[in-house]
Amino acid sequence: MQETNIMGRSNKKDIKEILHNSCMLFWNKGYAQTSIKDIEKATGLNPGSLYYYFKNKEVIFEKVLEHYVSTVVEPRLKEFLFTTKGNGLNNIQRVFDSVVEIPSEYRWIGCLMTNTSVEVQEIPKIKKKIQTIFDLFESGFLKQINRVSVLKTKTLLERRKLAGYLLVAMEGFFVLVRLQNDTAQLKKYVSNALYPLKSALK
Repeated sequence: MQETNIMGRSNKKDIKEILHNSCMLFWNKGYAQTSIKDIEKATGLNPGSLYYYFKNKEVIFEKVLEHYVSTVVEPRLKEFLFTTKGNGLNNIQRVFDSVVEIPSEYRWIGCLMTNTSVEVQEIPKIKKKIQTIFDLFESGFLKQINRVSVLKTKTLLERRKLAGYLLVAMEGFFVLVRLQNDTAQLKKYVSNALYPLKSALK
């Protein structure tokens, strides 16, 4: 994207701000319920500028998703699931704990991917991107499972099933976070989500 001006300021700064504000909007309302008018209001862009840089809502969401991946998903994957440091089981739990540690006023937001994945079935490009992110989490869970000495004795199929279960549990947990704001209860959910994994250690 060329270094031109939007709203009289540097494009680089504005694009980051625009994507952040749009991300929060989609995070809150979901893809289907977010209108172009909503985006104009959230970003401060007039219709001409919005369509010049993003063409339509689908393109805006694609850019928002890329922004979300680079600022939220990739750091979490790098810190918790694609690391070779620490205990594998603890690293997996940290994925869930990190959500509980989010300030309570923001927990209802949940996960952008979870919130919108059911809405993008008719948009193949976005659907494919979200599936790729889910695959990365599942791969990361498997990586940490493979670092737990007791679990390494299980077959690859069993370990992959555990990784797939953790992905489903994580997405379900993000839904529960939207509904439940009690930290103690959320910690119980985390314990329940990890129970099958810990049971496999016995």
